[in-house]
Amino acid sequence: MPQKPALKAHARRHIRRAGRYSQPTNALIIMRNYINIRARYIFQSLFVAVLLTLHLNGFSQNIEFEKDTFDFGEIHYDPRVKQYLKFRNTGADTLRFLAVPKTACGCDVASNKDNKMAYAPGEEGVVVYAFDTRGYGKYRKTITIRTNSTEEYKVLRVKWEIIPTVKQE
Repeated sequence: MPQKPALKAHARRHIRRAGRYSQPTNALIIMRNYINIRARYIFQSLFVAVLLTLHLNGFSQNIEFEKDTFDFGEIHYDPRVKQYLKFRNTGADTLRFLAVPKTACGCDVASNKDNKMAYAPGEEGVVVYAFDTRGYGKYRKTITIRTNSTEEYKVLRVKWEIIPTVKQE
């Protein structure tokens, strides 16, 4: 005798109420209803997930710099050089800096201009990057910016070359 397929507990309970396999049509109806309910639940869950994702992406905040790698070129010796890195909040919600921008070492410093920590949608801002030019040669550093953006950590790369100043006599 062939074995009957295993039914879900929900369907088995309804079959027991109708009589043990006395009415196979009831079992089929119950199983079909069970499958329809599960399929509807899965569809509704996916639909809600898609809507939620679209909603969050539409109202999120996003920090966008002019570029991710800044090349300052050749720089002559100067005790302290400052560069201004412009950005914009391209999202639809307020962009907040969760921490002061961090640099790779102690010879350079990054900060928000005017120490401003929140930017409205579409508002532009500036990260001030100051570094020491006492040495000579090529330098490559990183600046890590932490915000409430969709990309929490934004890493900018900066590079420059310090060339010796030639004194004319």
